[in-house]
Amino acid sequence: MNINNLKIAGGEQQFILQVSFKYLCITSLLICFGVAAYFFYPKEKFTNEALFAKYYEEPNFPTRGSNAEVGLFYKAAYAMKEHNYQEAMKDFRLVLNECGFMHDHAQWYMMLCLLKTNSSEETIDAYLCDIIRKRGQYSSRATKILYCKSKQKEEND
Repeated sequence: MNINNLKIAGGEQQFILQVSFKYLCITSLLICFGVAAYFFYPKEKFTNEALFAKYYEEPNFPTRGSNAEVGLFYKAAYAMKEHNYQEAMKDFRLVLNECGFMHDHAQWYMMLCLLKTNSSEETIDAYLCDIIRKRGQYSSRATKILYCKSKQKEEND
């Protein structure tokens, strides 16, 4: 079925529009799918608490590096598991000062502690940018968090 000669008249101007019914249906279906996707696409809340819950997982690493560094890391991870974030951050700082094998892991979990305790946005962003800059195993997660935080700021403004 074709709509061949659709005339639109108004005053002295006239033009003829030739439209294929098939293309008209395809276009309208695409518009309907787009509208439905917009309304049904999940809209997440990007609060620090939600980001922490989404990205926290208990560490399970092989023991390499110095015993002191690994011990401090697991002590901090245990404190984090017990919801003692201030103690965990203190121990993660000690691991970060060692600059050893556990440095990247400690930096990631330190940033998660900062998220959980609602520390200053500048501090959290500095940790995220440093993780991304080093391109370690947590850089893609840090990029996602930074993106979510920027979306949160846009929504708040």
